[in-house]
This record gives sequence, structure tokens and C-alpha cells, in this order.
Amino acid sequence: GKNVKVVTLSGEENIHTVFKKVCYSLKPHLEDRENTFEREKAYPLKPQEVPFFEKSYVYQKSKFGIFCPVEMNSPYLTKEYTVCYRDKLYYIHDEDSRADFLNRPLSFVEANTIPKDINYRPSAFVVGLPRAGKTKICQKMEAEFGVVVLKVSKILKEFAEMDCILGKEYRKALGEGRLLPDEHLIQMIEKRIQFQDCQEKGWVLDGFPKTKKQAKLLTEAGIIPDYLLMINIPLSTSISRTLKKTVEGKFGDDLRILKKRCEFYQDNIFEVEGLYARRFDNVRVLNGVKSLWSLTHKIHKFFSEVIHAKQVYAKNYILDEPRPLNLLKLEKSQYLSSSNYFSPVSWKSKGL
Repeated sequence: GKNVKVVTLSGEENIHTVFKKVCYSLKPHLEDRENTFEREKAYPLKPQEVPFFEKSYVYQKSKFGIFCPVEMNSPYLTKEYTVCYRDKLYYIHDEDSRADFLNRPLSFVEANTIPKDINYRPSAFVVGLPRAGKTKICQKMEAEFGVVVLKVSKILKEFAEMDCILGKEYRKALGEGRLLPDEHLIQMIEKRIQFQDCQEKGWVLDGFPKTKKQAKLLTEAGIIPDYLLMINIPLSTSISRTLKKTVEGKFGDDLRILKKRCEFYQDNIFEVEGLYARRFDNVRVLNGVKSLWSLTHKIHKFFSEVIHAKQVYAKNYILDEPRPLNLLKLEKSQYLSSSNYFSPVSWKSKGL
């Protein structure tokens, strides 16, 4: 038959050689024979079908929870590629991984899982020169990871329409023609991050913080990102990109204004970078001249490292083994003793 693989063996070889070749030829089929039957019990779900299955008393989430069993440290947390297998729901992060899961479900289902109490949502500050591509990268992160993109200008606009103390303060400042104090601005950002969409999906803050004072106020408010992503481009590239997209009469496209903004960024960014590098070691530099695909791939890798760090910490906590504390948004002063040794105090209670 056309579906039967034919293997030709020489009759002149000794019996031991023939036996080894037969076993080698059959090896993939023997290893995959269990998956051959299990494939019939796994089937993909359409996105609109997932809520029905989740509400059902028959079907439940798998032991992997919201994480993808094919790649458990992937930041792509989505229900678009869900698979139902043996009355369990598996949330796969992309189409290729789903096809792999459907082809050999046992290979992934029998793998070791991770503690279920890890609730990870990506967070990042994205900074860089004007026209560095910050907004495009944030939009790509929104599309790929599902995070909420926050811009200070939009946050101010939202609060300007709210009947609250912060909204009134902002409207008063506008009426008097003065800038809003950094303290009030940080309070607005803090409140915005507490909204349901940011708590459920994670967030990225576009073009902020701009100064060391703002970075310190954010830290004091407990707003510590997984990463400070610095998009680096030459000053000449910032100017040339602006000239290509200049809109006559637009305030930000005036070269004198652009140079002032670039000077302000260069005067302040090293202090901001130093604060996060020294206290949290979470600064990552990206080459803004490279393609958007390349940058997104690196950011995916960064977030995967955070998820992996949380998984290792949680697993080792349960097993009562040494627990690495890198990438957990803790300051050195929080986990180092006076002798610069790791403290035996557990940080599990702080939440992962």
C-alpha cells in the first residue's frame, strides 16, 4: 500500500546487523504508537467555543493552568488555540504548537508541570529617543502578548474626564497653565495600572519615566516593571526619521523642538538606567535600527526568562531547595544580608 514504508535490507549482512537495522526502522513507530490512539481524543476548539467548555462541569483546565504545555515559559497567554483532550482544556500559544500537541499529546501531557499559583502578567517601561520606534514596539507587544499599552498623554486625558480628586487637580493645573507635579502624575499611573484590564493582561508604559525623580516615585509607589526596555538609535537616525515623516505645522516635528527633546533624553536617561540597573538589574537594551520582528523576538525571550525564574522559584520553594531570586523585582537590600549572603527568609508570601 502507498502508506506502508518499505525498508530494503541486504541479505548478505549478518543477523545482528539486520536486527539492529529493523529495530532502528521501527523505533519511531514503536515510540509513537501510544500517541497514534491518543490523537483521536484530542481536538482543537474555536475561540468562540472556549467559554462554553470552561463553564461546563464536564471539562476542566489542565494541570498546566493558563500556561502552554508545549512551551511552559512562553509569555503568549491566549485561548485562541485551545485544545480539548480527555475532558481537559489546554491553552496553546500558537498554531504550530497546537499542531504539535495534536500530533503527540502524550508527550506534553505527561511532562512535569509547574505550581498553579503563579499569576504572571508582563510589565515594562519602554524608553528611547524620539522616533526610536517605541510606539510601534508597544503596539507589537499588545498584538503578540495581549498587554495594555499605556501612554501618559492618554492617562491624562482619561483622568481629565473623570470626576475625581486627581481629575480635578489636573483640570485646575490646565486652567492655570502649569505642569502637573510628578507626584500627581505617578498617582494617576498607579491608579490606571490598578484597572481591571492591566491586572488581567499586563501593561507596558510608552516613553516613561523620563527622569530619575519619576523613576524613584514609581518605585516608591510599588510600580516596578519586569524590564526597562531601552530602544537605542543614533541621534542622526532620530533626526532623519523625523525629516522623512515631518508634518508641516506639527509641534513635535520642529527640528528645534526635536533637538531639545533629544538633549533632555540624553541628559536624564543614564540616571534612570542606573537606578533600575543598580537596584533591580532589569535593564535591557535593544537596537532600534533592527527589524520589528527581531526586537519582538528578543522581548519574547526576556519575558520567557521572567516566567522561568518564577517557575523555578515556586518549584524549589515547594521542594525546600535553594531558590534563585533573580528577575523577581526585588532589590538587593531585600534579599541580601549584611554579609552579602542570601537570606533564608522566603519571599513566597510576596506573591509571584
